[in-house]
Amino acid sequence: MSARNEDFLFAQEAQAKGYVTESQIEEAFELQRRMAEELKIEERIAVILVKRGWMAEEQARRIYGLLDPGGGGEARIEGYRLMEKIGRGAMGTVYKAIHLGLHRVVAIKVLRRELVGEKIHSERLKREAQMLAELDHPNIVRAMDAGESNGFPYVVMEYVEGETLKERINREGPLDEDDALDITRALADALERARRMGVVHRDVKPGNILISKRGTPKLMDLGLAKGPVDLELTQHGATVGTPQFMSPEQAQEAGRADTRSDIYSLGATLYAMLTGRPPHSGTTMAEIITKVLYRQPAPIRMLRPEAISPEVSYLVERMMLKDPALRYQTPSAICEDIDRITGGRSIVPQGFTGNWEEWLLRQKHRKRQRLLTTA
Repeated sequence: MSARNEDFLFAQEAQAKGYVTESQIEEAFELQRRMAEELKIEERIAVILVKRGWMAEEQARRIYGLLDPGGGGEARIEGYRLMEKIGRGAMGTVYKAIHLGLHRVVAIKVLRRELVGEKIHSERLKREAQMLAELDHPNIVRAMDAGESNGFPYVVMEYVEGETLKERINREGPLDEDDALDITRALADALERARRMGVVHRDVKPGNILISKRGTPKLMDLGLAKGPVDLELTQHGATVGTPQFMSPEQAQEAGRADTRSDIYSLGATLYAMLTGRPPHSGTTMAEIITKVLYRQPAPIRMLRPEAISPEVSYLVERMMLKDPALRYQTPSAICEDIDRITGGRSIVPQGFTGNWEEWLLRQKHRKRQRLLTTA
């Protein structure tokens, strides 16, 4: 396992265990980057987190024990050789693997050992494989096979050589507008395909977007997705998704999430690409969700006034409006507006001053006046 990949997996697991917060991880990666660039010191993320006092040495040792491919009796999938762990989430562990018959490199998502035997998780993994196969889009990671081996349910997917968007942001900082718009348009096109298939992803975020070495973005991890048929795999009232990138309605009730929730999350991802940070942060999930529900994120033009155009600022804000009825209603509409921006045309409505509430009130007043006039 490469040092960078191990750092990423370590941070994922540390946050999942509740040892550290998202903001602490982001600060640790930024410190790691600065140490490498300015001091030429290569420091592991675990060491930084421990030295900063954000987690105990015993907690770090515990996580390394979980990440050790040779320890803990990992799954064995017939017909494949598991090489190294390349991802770990709440439901499954993702391995880089070799198909023994074809000698082809693939990625295999295997249900985590502690969840094996629980029918709901096995069904979620099976459903994820089916949805990936049906979506079949160049900007969505493709499923190639699925099954169960030695008691472990698994999904075989295409292996994408590259890094996650989250890793790229941690490494480079904010992206320039053109790159961010290219990635967003490709993902919006993928979400449009999902919408037409009746699929809601429900966990669009930088950590679930792979960027290939050719620069192609690919949406992955449909483990929390909602399909066209209600399989009742989500508990009523449960919070599903990642708080920093979750829409207000999804934070209140996961079952309410629809395509417009994915649009919000894509807007929050674009916000992170342009600013280098998520729109909302906090030390607890409750604090972050409160901000998602009731607070507006700092305007991106305030954070990077020299780098963000009014058109892109408008795009992000409209994607992230708290009322889903006021957002873009389809991902294809986002693609159309991005095409207008890259074509040199403005998407900002006449009379819009940057204050959405003020502009919408003015629009409602004008509509009411027209109705009164024609009555």
